[in-house]
Amino acid sequence: MKLVGVIMAYNDQDCIGNAIECLLKEHDDVMVFDHGSTDDTAKVIQSLPCHYEYVSRTLFPNFNVPGNNNIHYKVTTWIRDSIPHYDWVSWIDADEILESTNPDKTLKQEIIDAHNSGYKGIQSILRNYWITEEDDYTEADYLKRIKRYEDSPPHSGGGINRSWNINITPIMTEATLRHTFFRNHSISPNPTLLRHYAIRTPEQGWKKIQVDRQRYLGAGAHYASYDNGVAEDLIRSKDWGTKDD
Repeated sequence: MKLVGVIMAYNDQDCIGNAIECLLKEHDDVMVFDHGSTDDTAKVIQSLPCHYEYVSRTLFPNFNVPGNNNIHYKVTTWIRDSIPHYDWVSWIDADEILESTNPDKTLKQEIIDAHNSGYKGIQSILRNYWITEEDDYTEADYLKRIKRYEDSPPHSGGGINRSWNINITPIMTEATLRHTFFRNHSISPNPTLLRHYAIRTPEQGWKKIQVDRQRYLGAGAHYASYDNGVAEDLIRSKDWGTKDD
């Protein structure tokens, strides 16, 4: 049984290495799509034993707008073309870490067990991590520094889908499909854990909301106040909408 991991990245030099290493431990191959990064994301990717593809933001300018000039369309087309070579795929974002929730099993074993039991996918408990005043900023590693988080169950928002039988992969013309296409398939009762580090510093958070994701509708609300609307728990760099460059 062969497993492939997939990641999309855009200006994620501080976290992409952790995401890649997370998948390398549990998958036979890892493919990373760099959506036109302007920082050192490409250097980090190319320093690790994974496959790399640069995706032009001119040819594929959209993130979640329907159509075939969408980065999700590009990635899912590649996954479907890879069906003869792999059995299951795990697709995470550059700021995510995917793990087994069972301390006695690896993520790979969870996937193999799900496959052998006839399941077509595994949903994830989503754990969103947020920077707070209590974080120890002498610790450079955000995986250790950021303490506060909130769990969302697998069924929330239509389901968080990160690992599935590669044969059921749809051609995605909208980003939201990655959260909904499991609905008509048998899903393992054993969820995985998806650790999401969306905002790692005030500066990075502001740039993500106001620059990198400004065409992604609702990004400000999603990232700045996801924690049940308690935005004051988040360290702010002045104000998300008025920060001086």
